[in-house]
Formats: sequence, C-alpha cells, structure tokens
Amino acid sequence: MVRYKDASELFDNYDSSLFGDGFASDRQAEHAENHAMKYADHKQRAKERQARISEEGREIGPLPPVLYPELVGECRHDFLRFMLTFGNADQSDPAFPAPFCDAQLYAIRSIQETLLNGGSRPLCLPRGFAKSTFCEWGIAWALCYGHQRFILIIGAKQQLASQILENVGRILFQNDLLAACFPSLVYPVLCLDGSPGRAPGQTLDGEHTNIKWNSRTLICPTVAGAPSSGCIVTVSGLDGAIRGMKVGSDRPTCVIVDDPQTEKSAASVHQTDRRWNLLSGAVKGLAGPSQSLAMIATITVQRPDDLSEKILAAWGGRRFSMLRTMPEKMELWEEYNKLREIGIKNHIETADQIREANVFYLSHRSEMDAGAEAEWEYRFDSRTEVSAIQHAMNLYFANKQTFFSEYQNRPLAILDEARNLTRDEILRKIVTVKRYTVPLECERVTCGIDIQQDCLYWVTTAWGDGFRGHVLDYGRFPEGRKTIQDLFPDASEKDAFYLALGRLCPILDSRSYQREDGTALKIEKGLIDANRGLFTPQVRKICYDMNSVWEPVFGWGKGADELFIRGGLKPGEQRGENWQRPALVPANLVRHTRYDTNYWKSSVRTFWQAPAVGSGTLTLFDGDERSHYDFIQHQLSEKSVPVTGPRGTIDKWTLVPGLENHLWDCLIMATVAASVCGSHLASATTPASRKLLYRVKNWSVKPK
Repeated sequence: MVRYKDASELFDNYDSSLFGDGFASDRQAEHAENHAMKYADHKQRAKERQARISEEGREIGPLPPVLYPELVGECRHDFLRFMLTFGNADQSDPAFPAPFCDAQLYAIRSIQETLLNGGSRPLCLPRGFAKSTFCEWGIAWALCYGHQRFILIIGAKQQLASQILENVGRILFQNDLLAACFPSLVYPVLCLDGSPGRAPGQTLDGEHTNIKWNSRTLICPTVAGAPSSGCIVTVSGLDGAIRGMKVGSDRPTCVIVDDPQTEKSAASVHQTDRRWNLLSGAVKGLAGPSQSLAMIATITVQRPDDLSEKILAAWGGRRFSMLRTMPEKMELWEEYNKLREIGIKNHIETADQIREANVFYLSHRSEMDAGAEAEWEYRFDSRTEVSAIQHAMNLYFANKQTFFSEYQNRPLAILDEARNLTRDEILRKIVTVKRYTVPLECERVTCGIDIQQDCLYWVTTAWGDGFRGHVLDYGRFPEGRKTIQDLFPDASEKDAFYLALGRLCPILDSRSYQREDGTALKIEKGLIDANRGLFTPQVRKICYDMNSVWEPVFGWGKGADELFIRGGLKPGEQRGENWQRPALVPANLVRHTRYDTNYWKSSVRTFWQAPAVGSGTLTLFDGDERSHYDFIQHQLSEKSVPVTGPRGTIDKWTLVPGLENHLWDCLIMATVAASVCGSHLASATTPASRKLLYRVKNWSVKPK
C-alpha cells in the first residue's frame, strides 16, 4: 500500500486524464445554468401571479349604484331631515327617539346655516341637549354632500376632538341606509374591512382612492364626480399647533369648536384671554386672506366673562336654560328633596330610594310644577323620574352651582359677583306688602311698557316723596309662551302690535291699586318704548287714540363725549332731571319723552342698593327668590363701566351677552315717568318710611 505524507502528495500524483475531467466540468456547468433558468422563470411566474392576486385584491370596482336618489336629493339642503332620516333608520335603536325642543331646533338651524353659508355661530345649550351630537351629524352631512371641503375639529384637548372624529366615523360607516345612498363615500371605506393599512393600495376602476383614516385625520375616498371626493376632517386641541394648519395645499374651510374651555381654564383670566386670542386670531385666519371661515362653537357658560361669554358677545347667539322659569312652591320641593335624601340613605335598591319622593311629587305635581317651564319636556330618566321639571330639580338639589352653570347657562357667579348689582341686594328689598298693594308712604303710580319682537313687557311702580319707590306688579303680554302673532294671526306685524297695545293699555288703565290706608290709586303716567323704529308710528297712534295717560318714550344712550340736551329751553318744551319733553309737533300726534338711559340706569341701581327705608330706594312686593326669579334675572342683565369724555366720567351700560333686560328697561321707564310726574330726591327720612323697617323680609341677607 502506498502511503502519502499529506493531501498535497495525492494531488501531485493525480492523473486527471484517467477520469475525463473536461467532460465532468461541462456537464456541471450546463446543469447549473439550466437550474438557474428554471428558478428565474419560476420566480417571474410567481411574481406575476402574486401581482395579479394583489391587483385583484386592491381593485374594488365597480362602485355600487345609489339606491335611493330621491332621498339623497331631499336631504341635500335639509339638515334636520337628514338627521331624522338616517339617524332613525334603525327603528330598534334610533339616534333621536324624542322630539326636539325649541333650543335644539335653533341649534340645528344654526348648524345648517353655517355649513351652507358660512358665518360664526355659538350653540349655548344645557348639558345633555345633544349639541355635540348635532355637530357630529353636521360633519357627516357636510361630507356626504361636499358642503365643506376641509373641516377642523378643535377641542379643549386633542383626545376630546379625536372622540368626535371617531363618532363621525361610526355615523358614516355603520349605517346601512347611508351606505346605500352614498356609496362613493361609504363603500371604499367598508372594503378596507377595518384595516386602514390596506388603504394605500386600494383602487377603484384602476384609480387610487387615497383614503386616510386614523385617530387624527379622515380623508374621504377620491371618486370621480362624487361631492365627498377628497374631503378632509382633522382634529386638534386648542393648545395644539393650529397656526398655518394645512393638509397638502388645502386649508380648513370650517371649524367646529367643541367645549373649548375646561373648568380650570374658565377660572383663569390668563387662560381665558389666551384661548380667546387663539380663537379670534390664529383660528379665524386658518382659511387664508381671501376666504371666510365657517365656525361653530358648542359652549357652556361656567363663570362671568369666561370664554363662552366672550364668544357670545362677539358672535351673537342665544343662551338656553334647562328650566325657562323656576317653580314657585319651593317649600314643597324642599320637602320632596328631604324624602329623596332619606330614601337614598336608608335603601339600596333604586326603586326603594325614590318611591316616597315620587309619590309625594305625583300627589302634589300641579302645585310643585306651578310657575316652572322646562325647555325640553322629554329630558328626564323615565326609569326614576316622571317629568323634565322633576329631573331639573333633582339636578338643582344635587349641586346648585353646577345646576346654574352647566344646565342653566346662568352661573350663580353672574348673580352674586356682578359688578354693579347683586342678587342679595335685590332680595333684601322684598317686603311683606302684597302684590298690587301700594305702601302707605307712596302717593302715585307709574308704568313702563317695553316692546319686543313677539310680545310686550310691563312693570308698574308706586312712588312717594324723595323717590321712595315700590314695584307693584310686572308681567308679559300675552302670558306664557304665546306671541302677539298668535293673538292676531291675520294682522300685519305693525297692526298686530297696535292691537296688542290696544288690549294691554286698557287692562292696566282699569286696575285700581289699593294703598294700605284704603286709598285707591290708578296709573298717573305710563311710558311706552318707541325706540323700535318700525313700531314708532303705532306707539304714537295708540297713545293718541287712547287719549289717556300713555306717552311714547325714547331712550338716549350716548357716551361721555356728547351732551344729552343742547341749547336753551325752547317754547313749549319741558325739562327735568336728565329727561326732556319737546313741544308737540302735530305730525307726531302726541308729545313724547326723551331720557338719558345711562343716568337713569345708574340711579335705579342706586335705589336697589340703598336701605329699604328713607329716600331714593326701591322695594319689591311679597314673594321669594324663586317667584321673582325672572324679574331678578332681568335686573341683573346689564353692567356698567366708567367712561370718560368731554362730559366727564359716566357709567356706560351694556347688556350681558345672552341675557334679557326687558323688565329692567320697563322699571327704568316707570322711574322716569315718576320724575316727569314730579317725584324728586329728598334728604329727609319721612316717618312713614320708617314704618317699612318692620316689613323687610330678608334680614338673613346682611347689607354690605
């Protein structure tokens, strides 16, 4: 046997010719080449097959037809019909099971008007009145029809705005009727099968749909000819990067601002100002220099001069309350609440907790509901409550501060912390003198009537020496929720107000007010607001036709830069303390009175703040805080700020946004009427006025 020292010797002695080395190399090379070709061919076929399968998976065409085109056309410009049609399509689970109230219909009309025609509108509704839900459906409506191309949702925090976008997605993509009516918007999204990651490759008839859907942005499918094609919805927090926001080259055309303040920010003047500056500056400028931005804000007034009040002041709009008026019999409600609290403490089962309280309410319901009026009669929990008034009063007793802010949009702070007049100052002036009864120290009766768009308000007062005043009566004509147009449906607007005055003035004229000593007094002078130019001729004519104590009156409310009266006394003219009665002009039929509104409002405020005895004071007939709720609200509806000009420094009065001041204006006119009749301030306290000291009710409210 031949042994080799290592492997190299083996190869040194190797005779390759014995084994045909060249032949083996050629065969191996050919085999490798064939294998490579077959593998490349296999890869190409697999790639083509996979591409074909992938292409078939991405292509979703053809688009389904619109099943109900008539329905689509009917809802195009009718937002309310859109919501009721598509929201209540599933009768087993309707989105809007209860009829809407006036406040909700106002909000729905505001949303429709803004989305169609632009503008800035606040929705100041109580908590639980579905204002955010209306906005979510408004966004869905705008996308379906392309009313707005780019909608930005702004919340106090970004996650809150993202929740609205998520709800919009539920509305659009979980509604069978919407899918049948708007396939160009809904069908491509449904084809994603809940996987947004499939969106980049999706095509319709060979064209990419370009859908984008995440927690921050929704870009609607690109579908040729569809009004929703490419519409955008995105979200941001009010503290986020809002300035210059764009998606591609698109800028927002509409902004939905949902509850833009928190409880903490509402309590901070700095944060309130910062957020208002963002809304009025950066947000307003999002649409660019040549475009106007449609803006909707859902708000709740939490504090005086908070962000919501700034929005109301700048954008206009109305604030709505859960209870339009409060109940009169608060003592019965206090008893009801005691029973409810006892039930909650002593029982576990809900039915046992509320049983005795509900029995009490049902047995006294007519008395307990008297004077109260709910904005939305269907706003209550049918499992534990029987009426919207009961529901509101449960919230009232649970937390009064929250009730007046969250549900009334009139926080107690507006009453308690007003700059000029407070609720307690008026409550201190309620005396035990019954309604329609004239205090012994008063000797004349006057009245003021204020004209509104659909009704009249009046206040009747009694006056004595030194402007010792007392409110005898007040009210609205017609009573309740009726309007002048309801009373005179066939009359023109002007004639209807003439007829209304013709009915109210004789009623007030005929009333006899009994003084405490038995003397009967009637209205000596009544002033009717004639500042509404449309109705000025009707006011003059009714005063002429009545041939009575009534006279037109015009308020003058300039600032400190103009004089109320210029020049000397003219023939036939009469002047008094910041009021003037020009000579009769035959064309005017009757004489009229002009008065300085700023001066007399400041005077009446002083009368309310003065002690209940002495001169220059006002008192209010017997009642309590709830029975006088509306009257007090009207007295607190305006505030003043000092302004300086050529006339010196005066109080300039303005209306608190969203409040009503009609009974306040009536009281001012009645006070001016007293001055015209000869009342004037006196320095001495009369013996008769000292007797009133024993009739003041609210000694628990300490004077400041």
